[in-house]
Amino acid sequence: MRINDRLARYILDNMNAGLSPTDPNPDEGWFVDGPGEGNPDPAVLICDPDFETRIEIIETGNHEEDKALGHRVVALINTYFLKNESSLGPSSSKPEMREAGPRR
Repeated sequence: MRINDRLARYILDNMNAGLSPTDPNPDEGWFVDGPGEGNPDPAVLICDPDFETRIEIIETGNHEEDKALGHRVVALINTYFLKNESSLGPSSSKPEMREAGPRR
């Protein structure tokens, strides 16, 4: 999956800084899903609700740590979008995100 450079930089900077935000919008946006049918490689999937975009975090061998990392990334993504939406005004929308693989 490809995400825009600003979002990628934001996620990496905050992960490296040790930021673990609380998801500001847990009922909307992204969610964490574990490996399942049709996904032969073990991974934590971070998806949008319509499965149009997903990020895969390859499993480290500890499911709880992998899931915690996935939740942390989801919280950062939601925080990023909420901050950008509020700074750009009411007419803005999410930046375009493109998928590099097949849709689920």
